[in-house]
Amino acid sequence: LKLKAALKKDEELAAQAKTKKEKSKILAEERRISAEEKALERKEKRAEKLEKVFLAEETQEKKILAKKAEAARAEEEKFDKVEREFEKAEAKFEEEKAELDDIKRAEAKLMEKEGSVAKRKR
Repeated sequence: LKLKAALKKDEELAAQAKTKKEKSKILAEERRISAEEKALERKEKRAEKLEKVFLAEETQEKKILAKKAEAARAEEEKFDKVEREFEKAEAKFEEEKAELDDIKRAEAKLMEKEGSVAKRKR
């Protein structure tokens, strides 16, 4: 805004200038101010562009982190499921082992009884 005001003032001065030298000096000042203004506009556009790139990168990073977190959660869930299945299989094994031990003891008692009965018959 300051540059625009200075530019307008220079235009007014140029219109009032009496000599060619004054006029060309004022016009040169106008060109300098105009160049500064354009340079500032380019810088602003570049800054806006960089900000958009930064925001896009930040958004992309958030998406990647969310995907990583989801993958980690899914992997943890998968691990927990396998662990529960293993614990069930282990419990079933222990149960079947206990049943087998009971059967072996019952067979041993039966064999012992049959052995003592056979000794009595002799």
